[in-house]
Amino acid sequence: MSRAERVHAVLKAAEIQDIGRGFHRLVFNFEGGRTGAQRVTVNISQDAYRKVIDQMMRAGVHRLDKESLLKRWARWELALRRDREGPLPDTLTLNSSDVDDMGLYAMDLARTLAVA
Repeated sequence: MSRAERVHAVLKAAEIQDIGRGFHRLVFNFEGGRTGAQRVTVNISQDAYRKVIDQMMRAGVHRLDKESLLKRWARWELALRRDREGPLPDTLTLNSSDVDDMGLYAMDLARTLAVA
């Protein structure tokens, strides 16, 4: 679905939440081709993370540690958005509403993780 392996995004900072509500925040320097380098912040809600993890566990997908999954997920989402929408905004926010209830989003992510 996406070409996440071809995205050149260097992680500059990460704030990973342990418990509760809120967002995991990952800041990348992203090479955007003709647009040059760009700093992009990816916010992933705790609820979206839990929803993806639950769907992956139900499907029997091998689970990565939290930090690795969040980093790879953020890069995958950057590639997905760039392929669909072109230039990226400075901030991407992923909420549980962005993850469908049927598990298709989580399975696309899992397939990408398995290939990488």
